[in-house]
Amino acid sequence: MSEITALAERAVGTQAGLRARIERELRGNILPFWSAHVVDHSKGGFYGALSNSLYLRDDQPRSAVLCARILWTYAEAYRLYRHAGYLATARHALDALCNHFWDARNGGVHWMLDPFNRPLSTRKHTYAQAFAIYGLAAFHRATGDAVSLHLARTRFVLLERHAHDLRHGGYIEGCAGEWGALADMRLSDKEPNCRKSMNTLLHVMEAYTALLHVWEHPRLRRRLAELVHIFLDRVIDYETASFHLFFDDAWNTLTAP
Repeated sequence: MSEITALAERAVGTQAGLRARIERELRGNILPFWSAHVVDHSKGGFYGALSNSLYLRDDQPRSAVLCARILWTYAEAYRLYRHAGYLATARHALDALCNHFWDARNGGVHWMLDPFNRPLSTRKHTYAQAFAIYGLAAFHRATGDAVSLHLARTRFVLLERHAHDLRHGGYIEGCAGEWGALADMRLSDKEPNCRKSMNTLLHVMEAYTALLHVWEHPRLRRRLAELVHIFLDRVIDYETASFHLFFDDAWNTLTAP
């Protein structure tokens, strides 16, 4: 056996071993942990926080992003493993996203709910709409559910109508509850108020990639290509091998990498 062949076989064996360890951690710890501890069976949705000692913080707000991430995670897990428990948690997340977070009057998902699943912040952050698309597309891909695909497409249309920048490309950070102008677009007080960000761009790319898996549409494909080009041309700083993070409308960076 040549040295190259031996190295190749060792690499394959290492990869297989690592995959098995990751899979054991995922299925033996991570997925059952969250299903057991954060699902709110009485009010629906998921508890807002959990302490390190596993104390439920039902006084904390509930995030659309968290709900959509749980939907994506368990939908993908069900698609891969066809485990009924994963499907049950995914359906629970789908119900919360569509019945609690969904803004029936204006469309889109609310940013935050109170512990009783009432709107606490009705902002329409592009970041949250993207995660909703991501989770809904994954659920449709895993189950064939027609409603989840319809809702994902609806959110895409809303982003196109209210958040897409026809002149410079990409999407603004967010809108007010009725999709009007939003003076302060920050996701948190730990970042500057800006019109566009790498973080939101990245997750819209992620969402549109997932949606394109289940819905072939020319505008969606064009928008995804547009976002990839912006990321390559404006976000990546090739001299420092890092990302620019915050931008104005024309994708001029506002901070040093």
